Amino acid sequence: MDLKIFGPSGVPDDELTKGLNTLLDSESAWDDLAQWFLTTESFEEDNERSSRAMSATSLLPEQFFDCVYALRFILEAWQIHNLRLLDIKRDLFALGYDYDAIDRLGGLLQRIESVRNVFMRASSDRSMKMPYSPPLRTSM
Repeated sequence: MDLKIFGPSGVPDDELTKGLNTLLDSESAWDDLAQWFLTTESFEEDNERSSRAMSATSLLPEQFFDCVYALRFILEAWQIHNLRLLDIKRDLFALGYDYDAIDRLGGLLQRIESVRNVFMRASSDRSMKMPYSPPLRTSM
């Protein structure tokens, strides 16, 4: 099966897999993550405003970064590959993620869908390795 979300590479790397696992295990923080995506201007998780948002969540800093990384990847792939939400959900299901968790994640993605274009403009301002690579992640 062709996984559309990953473009030419076809499979998630270890870092994205870790981010997806953390994201799906952190449902209690999804409201805070959605709020961050809907209100941030830079989409950089290491700035001062993000630090305040991160400290307001139940997530450890590394978990926050992992979740943001996974969501940034999905938003970028969604826009670049002109995907539908159904494509993203199908790809995650094909990777073995639980259907109910994917369905709930779909609700989060619908909430932040409006920032896809804004996110891509912000991403184009950042230096990226390749058009299909995930967003660069800053370490703590």
